[in-house]
Amino acid sequence: MADLKKAMVTGASEGMGRVFAQRMAARGYQVTLVARSEGKLQQLLVELGDGGHRYMVADLSTEAGMGAVADDIRSSQYELLINNAGISISGGFTDLTLEQQLAMVRLNCDSLTTLAYAFLQGAKAGDALLNVASIMGFFPYATQTVYGASKAYVISLTEGLWYEQKARGVFVMSVCPGPTATAFFDRAGIDGGPPKGITQTPEQVVEVALKALDKRGAPTHISGWFNKFLASLPRILTRKAAVQALAPKG
Repeated sequence: MADLKKAMVTGASEGMGRVFAQRMAARGYQVTLVARSEGKLQQLLVELGDGGHRYMVADLSTEAGMGAVADDIRSSQYELLINNAGISISGGFTDLTLEQQLAMVRLNCDSLTTLAYAFLQGAKAGDALLNVASIMGFFPYATQTVYGASKAYVISLTEGLWYEQKARGVFVMSVCPGPTATAFFDRAGIDGGPPKGITQTPEQVVEVALKALDKRGAPTHISGWFNKFLASLPRILTRKAAVQALAPKG
């Protein structure tokens, strides 16, 4: 097992994180799974089978969780880190509690930054960092203002790191999905679930991400033609018109 490459996937218990873990194990990586749900992690570990895979139970919205996982990254010498953990909560800014929104920032921004820093400090040529962002990082979106802002941070951070790390031979990229058939909508409190007709599967998003990872080209990749169209709207419209056009109606 010592010659296997190692990968860490956060938010690995379900959705895109679960698919990322499956795909990396199939590619011969030793995978460390990170999430809050030990039961789901144990189930996935059994599914992945032999290969030296392991899991860590951690709440990455807490200092303790961030610190424990960052320590593991520094000591384990991973070749690939997939920062997939994230959350959204839907509602007007002042209708939600401040703590709900700060917890979102801690998970979507603080933990991603903390783990990226720990990984890149010890990264070597050939290693890669993949951050999961969102098309909502390209435009302001009423009722999910903090989530959209947090994903704009992820995109901007990733693009800057992509340039900084090129000289070292370390590749940094983000994938930006739109509506995806996961538990995201239920957890965010969005009625009706993902919109019909434009929703992708986690497998489709992961396929886009891994193809981009293999090519090691641009730092930002949008999954799906409709999502590429949405992401282009702020270039076509004024920012005022974009936020009004994209705001949920009713």
